[in-house]
Amino acid sequence: NALLLRQFHFQVVSRVHNEAVWWLSNLSMPSPPSPVWTKSFLFWLKKLLFLEPIVAYFPSSEMQAGDHVERANMYRLLSTDLPLHEDTITRVVLMPLTGRPPSLSDTLDILETILRRAATSSSSSSAMAASLLRSSLSSLSSSSSSSSTNNNAYRPMEVRNPQLIDAILKLAQYTPPLPPAAWPPLSLA
Repeated sequence: NALLLRQFHFQVVSRVHNEAVWWLSNLSMPSPPSPVWTKSFLFWLKKLLFLEPIVAYFPSSEMQAGDHVERANMYRLLSTDLPLHEDTITRVVLMPLTGRPPSLSDTLDILETILRRAATSSSSSSAMAASLLRSSLSSLSSSSSSSSTNNNAYRPMEVRNPQLIDAILKLAQYTPPLPPAAWPPLSLA
């Protein structure tokens, strides 16, 4: 059955996606991290999360005449309809909180893009995409949690851990910069 094959495909791709982000977050980091290494890390994280434009995945010089539509559809499915694991989001949030790249502002930008993509996907997905992913998402959520959920809705992203929300708020917390040591304190009148 083509429907079961497609559901399996989405489940496997989502798991591979989760494992790839986990692998990237566990790379050994040079101390201190160089700006080039940090920039490369951010580039690969965005690429793994399918946040880069389509030309980053399918260079136009390699495309043949008929491949453009097929590759554009594949990119759309991977970048919008692929369900995200809560573990993937948690890993992205915890990276800067543990002193690893990307920076706090880059992480917030990534999270904003992921949330916007999930909201757009859930509001504009076709009924076919919802039916294809419904059983895949229910099996993913049942393997990560034993509680029962309403599996009738298409859920591109589901967060059940309230500590994840606290970590995201900690990312957004304002930390004033330290004054440079060479500046003398201002005398107030």
